[in-house]
Amino acid sequence: MERYICKAANTIRSKVVALVRRRGLSKSLLAAIVVIVVIIVAVAVLMMQRGGGAVREVKVGVVLPLSGKLAETGADLKRGLEFAVEEINKAGGIKSLGGAKIVLVFGDSAGKPETGAAEAERLITEEKVVAMLGSYQSAVTKTVSEVCERYPCPDAQPRVYITHPHR
Repeated sequence: MERYICKAANTIRSKVVALVRRRGLSKSLLAAIVVIVVIIVAVAVLMMQRGGGAVREVKVGVVLPLSGKLAETGADLKRGLEFAVEEINKAGGIKSLGGAKIVLVFGDSAGKPETGAAEAERLITEEKVVAMLGSYQSAVTKTVSEVCERYPCPDAQPRVYITHPHR
């Protein structure tokens, strides 16, 4: 099964790299998108193994600061994720899952840890997401990850480190 996950991840990575080059997006956004997409594919494959049936969509929760002081940053991150998912779905979805489409379900942390935790719980229990991404702020990430530990829900917090060659 690892072979299928790696193959799907490499295919998606190459498509995202080509899109980023065409649209002139930053390398840090590219890295974040690639990490998120690889995680989505891995979760989807694991979900299919456990469920046994065909999967039509893979719901992934994302908690971001969509209001408050960091609303602009949250909106940028949301657009980047939506762009990546739109391109993947247009290209046929997750081929290893028979073309299953990725569906992002967003929650607004408003930059507050307790609000982020409440949103994570809502996404898991009401929206029935199979994995969680995002959070952006470390304090919100901590509370969201605690909620994910209480429920059997994978929580991925991609980090992008940019190195400067002259330092």
